[in-house]
Parts: sequence; structure tokens; C-alpha cells
Amino acid sequence: MVKSLLTELLIRISALRNSIAASNLHKSVSISFRNLTEQRLIDLKIKIEKSLNRYNLDIPDSANNFYSDYQRFSEELKSIEHYRIQALKRYGKAENYFYFLVKSLIQEFRLQCSAPMVTSISSARDYFWITPDTDLIGVPLGEEGHLINLPDLVHELSHVIVCYFDSDYPLITRDFKTIVGDFFQREIYDAEDKRRPLKIQTLLPICRKNWQRGWLVEFTCDLIATYLVGPAYAWTNLKVSASDRPKDIYYIDSETHPSHEARSRAIIAMLKKMDLVQEANQIQKEWESILSFPNYEEPEHYRLIFPQVLIDKLTDIVFQSCKEFDFRSYKDQLQSFDLSISAIMNQSWNQLMENPGSYAAWEADIVEILNKRVTSD
Repeated sequence: MVKSLLTELLIRISALRNSIAASNLHKSVSISFRNLTEQRLIDLKIKIEKSLNRYNLDIPDSANNFYSDYQRFSEELKSIEHYRIQALKRYGKAENYFYFLVKSLIQEFRLQCSAPMVTSISSARDYFWITPDTDLIGVPLGEEGHLINLPDLVHELSHVIVCYFDSDYPLITRDFKTIVGDFFQREIYDAEDKRRPLKIQTLLPICRKNWQRGWLVEFTCDLIATYLVGPAYAWTNLKVSASDRPKDIYYIDSETHPSHEARSRAIIAMLKKMDLVQEANQIQKEWESILSFPNYEEPEHYRLIFPQVLIDKLTDIVFQSCKEFDFRSYKDQLQSFDLSISAIMNQSWNQLMENPGSYAAWEADIVEILNKRVTSD
């Protein structure tokens, strides 16, 4: 039976390749994304054919190898179907708008990267997301009619930047991993010398690992997005944080994402670094107001997990890297364009807070103008 199952995968791959022929897709779909998707289908086809040729069911235990191969190949094909085939076949008006919006942002930000494919297919979070290989950004269904959440699109775009510059050598984050390692090693020695509770001694190596991996990436993307978008990114971050569960504000157990509160400190630090002190202080005041609510309680040892000294150091490094790579900052965009997209993002927040009653009509008009602007370039 297993040979039949593997053969069926080959049949499915052939059908999928035919379905993504250029003639069957939207005229503006990313050709590089389409070609890479087809290449992955071809690579999987070759692996399946090798498996079929390699194993003989007459050999003891070979059937088990067949089934292991089938399970692995089936999962790989499911991933290609969900994250790539669907994105290509469902590419429509909304995706086209966001794709050209991202291309416009890359140009206005003066970034050295290509625009990733954009899709509105759902994910586990149903918010903005990006695939690990950073060539597909997901946007919420219906988001093409709104402006307030657009700064988080820039956060996902920042993942593309980090992948581009830091994949082989940390050109943006530089020696920060070493700084983190040294910092926590000192804390570990101190905890051992002073015989601090075992909980702290266990916690410190975990913090070091998380800071050097997932937390570093997310902090860096927050900092880049703030550099590019300015206060609007901070307001959107505050909005998203306030909408999450109270425990997520000080959440310390995720290996991939630091807590909302810690991320807010990084964002505010970048605003101050950009001489947007008044805006930073206003946002910090709003955060302090929220954190004063009784349902937000800072966990034990929290400041040891997310020390301000590391946040400030990373902010300094990313700020300097953004300048050296000639990314166009939010303030520079205001000088370079009559109305940059980042300026529109900030205007949308100002309009919402100053005139909430008339915001919906204002937003609808601006969205229509922005759509025509980016898709006609």
C-alpha cells in the first residue's frame, strides 16, 4: 500500500505544478515566489522517486522506512500547499494592494531587499505573520480597509531585513550576542557565589539562550520598525498589547517572543534615540497608566530577565546599524516626501485619538487614495 501512497503524492505534485502555471495566476503575482514554489515541488518529487527506487518490501523492516518517508514527504507537501500554493492561487485584489504597498515601503525606507509575497490566507494567529524563510508575509483578512495596524506590517518586513543582513554574519546586531553572553555569565557567577536561590541559577542560562535567539530577533525587528515608522509603531504595539491577555504583558516563558512590556521599553528607547522625546514620553505615560491596573503584576525576577541595560545597548547598536546601512528613518522620510506612507500611519493614529467620531470616514478616504497610489506606480 505504501508504494501506492507515495505514487499518489507524485500525482498530486504534478497537478499542483500545473495549477501554478503562470497563465493560471494573477498577472502581478511574484514570479520568483512562483518559481521557487515549483522548484520545491520538483525537489520533493525527486526525493519521493528516490525513495521508491531505494526500498524493497522484501527486506525486513523496509516497510517501516517507507511509511516514515511517506509521513515526512506528506508533511512537506502539506506545508508547500498551505503556505505557497494557496498564496499563489488565492492572490487577488487585497494581496495585490499589500504587495505593492510593501514594494512602496521598501522604496521609501531605502531598503536593500526584494518585496516578499503577500497573502491573506489564515494562520494560527490571524494577524500579521511571516514564514521562517521570510519570503511570504501574511496579513489579516479584510485588513486592506484599515490603517491602524499597518505599522505591524513593517515589523514583519523587518524580519526580511534581519534575515538579509544577519543570516551569515550579524551585520545589524553586531556583537550583541557576545554582550548578552558576558552579561548573563557574570550574573550566573554572582548567583553561584552568593548562593542565590536555585530558581535564579536555573533561570539565568535560559534567559541567555532566549536573548541570543528568538528574543533578539523580535527586539531587533521592533527597533527597526520604530526607526522606519516612528511613533505609529509604538501606538500599534500598545494597542496589540492591551488587547492580549493580562499575563502576556509580563510574559517570560516564550522562547520566541519577549514580553510586551519589555518590547515597549525598547520601542520607547528607540524613539528617544531618534529625538522623538515628547512622543516617547506620551507613550510611556500611557504604558504606565495601563500597568497600574491591578490585573497587571510584574513577576518575580522580571527585571533580571529583561534588564534595561541590555535593551539600551541593543537600541544603540540597531540605531547605528540603521544609519550606516542608510535606511531612511521616519524623520528623514518626512523631509524627503510630501506624504510618506509612514506619515499616513502616524496621521491615522492622530486622527483616531483626536477625532474618533469621524475617523471611519477619514480612514476610508485615505485607504482609497493609498490604494490607488501604490497600485498605479
